[in-house]
Amino acid sequence: MDPSPNSFTPTVLSVEDCCTKITQLLESAHLHYGHGANNAQSEALWIVSKQLGISPTEALDLGDKPLSAKMTQDAINIAQQRISRREPLAYLLGEAWLMGIPFDCTPQSIIPRSLKHHSAFLYCRAYCPWRTRSLVTSRWQGSGFVYW
Repeated sequence: MDPSPNSFTPTVLSVEDCCTKITQLLESAHLHYGHGANNAQSEALWIVSKQLGISPTEALDLGDKPLSAKMTQDAINIAQQRISRREPLAYLLGEAWLMGIPFDCTPQSIIPRSLKHHSAFLYCRAYCPWRTRSLVTSRWQGSGFVYW
């Protein structure tokens, strides 16, 4: 019997190769994105950066860095959880990133933005012309977000 295309024997992979493998897994699952990453490649980088204990931005420069077999397997396991549970990656990793700053994240703490949130941002921009840079926050739906 041939192994499943989603099965994986842990080996030492580079950051780039591990990201490529995870991207392929995520793309084949036809997931939805938008909770911190907007495509499979961004989520793969986020998963791998979590194994390294660094931000996704920092991981961009580490393409040839080898990951241990355990780190590789842990990253693949997270990708498989993302596929099987179909939960936002931020919930699975327990973190979300904003402007290079990590935030603890649970299903109770991050809510996708609705049209109301975008409307508030546009309203402030239109009716606060004296501000060259506006900070708009919202607490609708029990959570918050920030627009600059």
